[in-house]
Amino acid sequence: MKYKVLTYSSQLKINTVASLTDFTIVFYKKMDKILDEAYIQHIVKNDYELTFKGVFFRFIWNGFNRFNGITKGIIKISEEKGKLFIDYKLFFNEIFYLCLIFSVVPFLGFFEYFLFRIIAVAMIWAVYIGNNILAANRMKSLFEIIEKEINELPEYKKEIEFQKSLKNAPAVSK
Repeated sequence: MKYKVLTYSSQLKINTVASLTDFTIVFYKKMDKILDEAYIQHIVKNDYELTFKGVFFRFIWNGFNRFNGITKGIIKISEEKGKLFIDYKLFFNEIFYLCLIFSVVPFLGFFEYFLFRIIAVAMIWAVYIGNNILAANRMKSLFEIIEKEINELPEYKKEIEFQKSLKNAPAVSK
């Protein structure tokens, strides 16, 4: 996990028996539906990379959605030593600029005491930090849900159950 002022990036290990290509195809189908529901319109898909960009101020008319605080995202699916990984980077530019603008308001004289102005600015930036943490955790949980749904598909479920039974089988001794 790497938090920066405007971005968050992380890597998630995927536990599945699906190949990189099969996992990516199903993952893209599920993400297409989710991104469409979030009114994300600028979606670019390469072989193993998905980039999306949302329009500014969509959170106002979109209701509460996991992508509201995210301006842009880059999701890469890769394979290393037979294991699949999702590397993702989220950008929070829109909410940062909104907080920056609203941080000016307390210093325009609406509060008589300077301490109230400082508290108001602290609350604005606490909302920004809370939004980033919430969005990052919700994105990770989304990927875990998609992983679980893919593993529940019949063609992968049987293979996973077979591998579990091999692990739980008693050791044969001579």
